Amino acid sequence: MKKIFVAAVLLAMSCSKNPTEAKKIPQIIVAPKVSNITTTSADIRWETDISANSTVRYGTTSGQLALTVKNSTQETVHLIRLTALKSGTPYFYTVESENQDGASASAESQFVTLPNLDQIIDEAWAAYQDKNYSLSISRFAAALEQYPANVAILTGLGWCHLAAPVDSLIKGVGFFDQAILSSPTYPDALVGRGFALLALKKYNAAIEDLFKILSINPAYVFERNPEVTIEDVRLALAMAYFYKQDFPKTQNQLNQLAPANGLDPQASATWVVDAMAYEDYASALLAWLEKVRRG
Repeated sequence: MKKIFVAAVLLAMSCSKNPTEAKKIPQIIVAPKVSNITTTSADIRWETDISANSTVRYGTTSGQLALTVKNSTQETVHLIRLTALKSGTPYFYTVESENQDGASASAESQFVTLPNLDQIIDEAWAAYQDKNYSLSISRFAAALEQYPANVAILTGLGWCHLAAPVDSLIKGVGFFDQAILSSPTYPDALVGRGFALLALKKYNAAIEDLFKILSINPAYVFERNPEVTIEDVRLALAMAYFYKQDFPKTQNQLNQLAPANGLDPQASATWVVDAMAYEDYASALLAWLEKVRRG
């Protein structure tokens, strides 16, 4: 009788247990968010309701997420750092959390890595070359916040402020000053400041900057605007000498620009430019400079 009672109790206990416990698959309760994006890395964070591992699948083409970073630690707050990324590049990604009962994954999302310095500068100059000077200035200014005192950025801002629609020569000189303070022989900054100082009628200072270019790079060409060459430097230098009434040095630069000009300060018969005779040498000299400027 006693054995029958014990067996009945054990049977009742076994029947009261759930033969299969419910599976607990982790659910994403806080959607993935990207932070700390740099030129080559990014952090992705999300949360699940129960502990699970962490996986990020990613790539540069939507639907083709061939790269994977995984953390096997079981946790509810998930953080994966992606490294060795390409700068200025869109990335697509999904996140996944899994435990012994199963896994859940997010929908595909996207982020873009920050451009590197060269890309930022190229984009700013592209806007400049499109004559979108306000956009160019904003791009250079944003870059300057990340890279203070960068000579190339300061020089770019200087040239933007020299552009006719902006026409802020004083600001332009200020940016060139900062660039030249860091790099005293930086050609693009010296040329830009020389042009600005000439426009501001500061002839001695303009001559000092422009004359340096003749020795630093006698074949100078402005990479960002190939129309600006050593001939423009010599022409600006000649104009500065002219307005100082230093006609011999003006003539010397003109001879480099137009060797066949034939002007002679002592021979009035030579004071002719394009069949127009001038009453004095200075007027003929200026007319030749204008002819060179017009090309």
